[in-house]
Amino acid sequence: MTMLRGYRLLATALAGLVAACDQDDAGPTRAMVIDSAGVAIVTSDPLSRDERCTVGEPTFEVGDVAGDERYEFDLVRGVTLLSDGSVAVADRGTASVRIFSPTGEYLRSMGREGAGPGEFRSPYLMWVLPGDTLWVGNLRPWHFNVFAADGEFVRLVRPSPAYANPSREGGVLSNGYSVNVRIEGGGGDYRTPRDVFVDAHTPDGDLIGTLMTLEGAPVRSSERPHQPGSRPPLRGRPLRRCGWRDDRGDERSGP
Repeated sequence: MTMLRGYRLLATALAGLVAACDQDDAGPTRAMVIDSAGVAIVTSDPLSRDERCTVGEPTFEVGDVAGDERYEFDLVRGVTLLSDGSVAVADRGTASVRIFSPTGEYLRSMGREGAGPGEFRSPYLMWVLPGDTLWVGNLRPWHFNVFAADGEFVRLVRPSPAYANPSREGGVLSNGYSVNVRIEGGGGDYRTPRDVFVDAHTPDGDLIGTLMTLEGAPVRSSERPHQPGSRPPLRGRPLRRCGWRDDRGDERSGP
């Protein structure tokens, strides 16, 4: 059984970390003040400080109930916090998304293994939109299964052009528009260029436009070949820009 532990929010974790930083006021703080052209320059020696930071206990914990499959995990591919404090966990082992209460109690599941609408070959990443609507990616072929807060399947969104592999970066915006990154070309020998495309899509998956294109370059014969399994860096060429309009009609352009 795999145990899942995590913080509800990065801000919560940071707040806890800061709160755990103690300062010994008795320790001296050495500083050197230098006046240059009438400007006071203060240089402090951080090594003279006596602060110390410790990481406290996690604010959310689930997975310590032995023998109950609802609390067992294989490979967690996404965790997000809902508005009521419950936590959604996308797990490859069950090919589903499970919802747990703020105290770690199992509440419900959404999705299952399969290739149809609302089903996953492997859930991969997820985003929570207003109203706790969940957009959950499917690894291959890449698409989104959209679920309501109560777990009911709403619809399937398949970006165009079709993505054989998952989006490498990007995400879903609060209005349902998505940014997806695809890589085309390349080969096992890494000598064939691989091009990166950053695409913008409507809430229905229709392509708005390609915001950016990063063209790869072949490896020159004088360069040392890459070993199988390694990933060479992309050799960038000038970026292509693409203008488009959002749902309010405002002009937008790629980076």
